[in-house]
Amino acid sequence: AIFIFVGIFTWGNWGSWLEFTFGAGNYQSWYFQFASFYIYEVDFSYLILFQAILALYYLWQVFRLHGTFYAIKRYGILALFNMTGFAAVNEYKLLSGGSSTEVALAILYLCIFYELLVIVITLAKQYIKINRVFVIVAILCGVTVMTNMIKEEIISFKINVRGEYFEGLGGYLSVLNTDLNKAMNFIGEEKIFSTYASALETATYQFQPSGTDYIIHVLGDDARAEYLADFDKADFKYATTFKESYNGWEYWIRNANWFFYRELYADYHPVFSNSYQLFWEKDKEADGNTLETGISVEYVPIDEVNTKIVVTADSSVSGIADVWVSYTTEKDGSFKSKLAFNSRVMVIATTAVEISGDGHEYYWIPKTGETYIPVTIVNGYGEVTLNGQPNETTLLTVNDATCTTVYRDNFAYLDIQSVAYMENNVCKLNITNNNMNTIITTGIKSIEVEGNTVDVLQTEVVGENIVLSLAIGEKRLNTLLEECNIVRVVK
Repeated sequence: AIFIFVGIFTWGNWGSWLEFTFGAGNYQSWYFQFASFYIYEVDFSYLILFQAILALYYLWQVFRLHGTFYAIKRYGILALFNMTGFAAVNEYKLLSGGSSTEVALAILYLCIFYELLVIVITLAKQYIKINRVFVIVAILCGVTVMTNMIKEEIISFKINVRGEYFEGLGGYLSVLNTDLNKAMNFIGEEKIFSTYASALETATYQFQPSGTDYIIHVLGDDARAEYLADFDKADFKYATTFKESYNGWEYWIRNANWFFYRELYADYHPVFSNSYQLFWEKDKEADGNTLETGISVEYVPIDEVNTKIVVTADSSVSGIADVWVSYTTEKDGSFKSKLAFNSRVMVIATTAVEISGDGHEYYWIPKTGETYIPVTIVNGYGEVTLNGQPNETTLLTVNDATCTTVYRDNFAYLDIQSVAYMENNVCKLNITNNNMNTIITTGIKSIEVEGNTVDVLQTEVVGENIVLSLAIGEKRLNTLLEECNIVRVVK
């Protein structure tokens, strides 16, 4: 059934379907949070099982009626649809571990409705005389309900605040409209490259240059290579990512898509933000935030399924280490392992989670290979643990691990939340009080804005903010922060 549908809906483009299915599909077996490991991990929910039973019933009816034209029309087509739905659900379940039942259940519900309708019509023809009064009352009730719904919508349209109108969106925006305006004013006429294309692209009449709006859909080796090529060849002035404070999944997005972020960190630095987006500007020259010497890596087996990777550097170094690791997994030979068709490796980002407090820092890599992974280091130390999955039937071996680069941008810039102006040419910058910013501001001597250095007189914690007192007047600070609200830290 699936092959018939693929032929119809791809217009016979089997090659493209196979490339996508086994390219993107292969990544789905390890990339996302959920995964299936054993052949018995199919969807046993009662609705999907009922769909399988219904498909078998239709097939039995086709067989009972000797495959006549009526049998194919009445039962065969419905059997085909339900078999396709059941197979698609379980193919997705086994490939990715996820659940995607919407289409299958829509087919099932339509079939149930159709069968009930057939029963009602049959009974009506045999035993019931249609009551005209009942039909008229039902129609009137329906018209009344629709009239009330239309009336409520008209009232809502008249009294609701529609927000701000954006020509590029072709409508109003009442949520995050201020942030969108700030972003539009900041980028001006520049084209941008976003890991998550959003209203900003639409409002400024541009598309995500790679053709893939969300980086989590860049699955497959070829797709990733093309994505990087699209990023590199156009030499974008700005790139955008989510802010971790707005969506904790950004931690996972970065780690799981390190193939892109390691390129971003190498050539860009943060320069501006709104409440949900972080804007990165192309480096005009080396900013000194990439460390390439004095880095050590060791890997220590914990047990047969876990190996710890430790990165060390000078105690003054905090950043994200770009670690190359070579590893393999194999089955342990047990009976249960013979039922396993899939495995992968989970990266438990120990140091990163200690800083962010967010479990989204964990991510996954293929079961065997050579790849770069990010390891957060703080004050010269960072660690991750590689965990072979499924734990009970997998043996993990790390063959080698090295590191030649630490990207320090994440620990070298501060996002200014607000500014308070005092007397005697002293201004105070308010920064969110969290573990990351505490590390960044420890030992701070000055900040740098657009090449201008301003001394920090005092650092103190006031409630939910870290407050930096600066030796600068209001007018000069306003001039410096006019184009950006992110400053570089100098220690």
